[in-house]
Amino acid sequence: MKTKHTHYGLAALSATLPHNSNITALAAELNLNASDGWVQLLPAGHFSAVDGRPVDVPSKQWFIDADVTQAMLAATPHQLGDLVIDYEHQTLNSPKNGQPNPAAGYFSVNEIDWREGQGLFIKPRWSDKALAYLHAKEYRYLSCVFGYDKATGHPTFLHSAALTNRPALDGMTPLAELAATLLPQSIPPTKQETPVMEEWLKQMLAKLGVEVADGATISPEQRTTALTALTALTTKAAQTEQAIAALAAETEKSIGKTMAVDLTQYVPKAAYDATVQQLAALSAQSQTDQVTTAVDKAFAANKLTGAQKDYYLQLGQQHGMAVLTAQLDLLQPIAALSAQQSQSLPPAAPTDTGLAALTAEDKIAADLLGISYEDFATSKGEK
Repeated sequence: MKTKHTHYGLAALSATLPHNSNITALAAELNLNASDGWVQLLPAGHFSAVDGRPVDVPSKQWFIDADVTQAMLAATPHQLGDLVIDYEHQTLNSPKNGQPNPAAGYFSVNEIDWREGQGLFIKPRWSDKALAYLHAKEYRYLSCVFGYDKATGHPTFLHSAALTNRPALDGMTPLAELAATLLPQSIPPTKQETPVMEEWLKQMLAKLGVEVADGATISPEQRTTALTALTALTTKAAQTEQAIAALAAETEKSIGKTMAVDLTQYVPKAAYDATVQQLAALSAQSQTDQVTTAVDKAFAANKLTGAQKDYYLQLGQQHGMAVLTAQLDLLQPIAALSAQQSQSLPPAAPTDTGLAALTAEDKIAADLLGISYEDFATSKGEK
């Protein structure tokens, strides 16, 4: 039984390499003017070199998408280190020509990003010399070196990248020249060329929390701080717009609900308040009537005297019928009041005891004082 082998090639996509080579160089014009620092390395989907490669893939095309990218990055060497960006693929050619292979920059697997519909992007960390070349437009294209499966044309790992002036790919995103704001990092200005930051720019940076000293240029850390603050402000502005839109929609919805209210099911607030006041007055009057009736009934049952009526009337008004009823139920009829038939009855005739005759009022007083009628009569006679 024969073992099936998968054949792999190495693509360093440069138009200067021969057709029958396993090394291919694909290059795109550099765009270092992007605010995020990312540049395109490979296009999305099917692609091939302008010289007809890959000739060793049945479809005559390479292919990359998000899944292929994920597998490729997992198999890329130097997971913890950096991948090199050199000049004209000298990393590949150095063993043959014996020339040094200086780095133009580096990138890691954590600085590689797949963007759907666009392709594979990297975020290089350029050397000062490479930045000078790019600013002077002495290099314009970025070329990718990758391994690939000859059966499918899928890239299988990244090897390196290179600055070159002979691109092998058409249809890549056009990329602009190096941003002028990066120049001070790569080419130290002479005393005559010392850049002076305009006052309006310093004021704008100050609003973002970045203070730049007079005569100084903005540092990479300050740029990061300013961009972070600006991003936060942009995000907050977007959230505010969303909140305003949501509030407007909710307000419109509420107005719609108000217009749909059946007014026959409601009364004006003034009419409602007047009704509540009338009910409160009627309730108070009803309680007053109930209290008066209960106190009069207790008085008629000889449970309290006329002097006590005001106290129990106030008790009922302040604490309600429940408290008043409980208090009245504890009272027992006063014997003296029960014995009194009429205040118009003549006083009792004097007895042989020699004690002064007691009137009905005298007996009530004796009961209230807790003394016997005899003692009360005695005390009355002594007066």
